[in-house]
Amino acid sequence: MSSDIRKLKKKLTKIFNEFIRVRDQKLQGGKCISCNNLGTQAGHYYSTSQCPQPSMIFNEKNVNLQCAHCNCWLHGSIQDYSVALNKKWGYNVVEELAVQRTFKQNPWTRFEYEVMIKEYTKKLAELKMQPAGVVNEMPKSKSGSSAHGGRVVERQRIVRPRNGKKNA
Repeated sequence: MSSDIRKLKKKLTKIFNEFIRVRDQKLQGGKCISCNNLGTQAGHYYSTSQCPQPSMIFNEKNVNLQCAHCNCWLHGSIQDYSVALNKKWGYNVVEELAVQRTFKQNPWTRFEYEVMIKEYTKKLAELKMQPAGVVNEMPKSKSGSSAHGGRVVERQRIVRPRNGKKNA
C-alpha cells in the first residue's frame, strides 16, 4: 500500500468513525451497543484484523458506537453486540455480515478512498444538522452509494427517449 493510499485510508477512518459516533449519539443517545453505558468509540463487530477489506472496515452496519471497556477490554463484547445488532438493523444482519466478510475484494484505489471521503464528509455534515432523536433514516447522498461500505461509483442517470436512443 502506497503512502498516499495509507494517508487517504487514515483520513477516511477518522471521518467515518466520527460519522458513526454522531449517528449513534443521535439514534441511541450515545449508548454503547453492547452494554448501554456511554459510548465513545466506533467499534467493529468484525474487527479490522479479522476483516481487513475496506467493505467491512467502512460498513455502517458492522461499525457501531461502543464504550472503551466493551470495545477494547472485552474485545467487542461480541455476544451482547450480536443481539443488539439484530435489534438495531434487523433480524438477519449478523448472518448478512458473516456472508459479506467472506467476499474477496481487491484493495481500494486512490479514487475510491477519495469518493468515500467526500461521501462521508457530506453525510456527516448533514447528520450534524439534524436534531437528536429525529434521525429516522440515515442521510442518503445523490451518488446512490451503499450504506454497506461497498465500492462507490458515481451513478449517472441516462434518459432515453421513446425511440430507445441515448440523449447526448
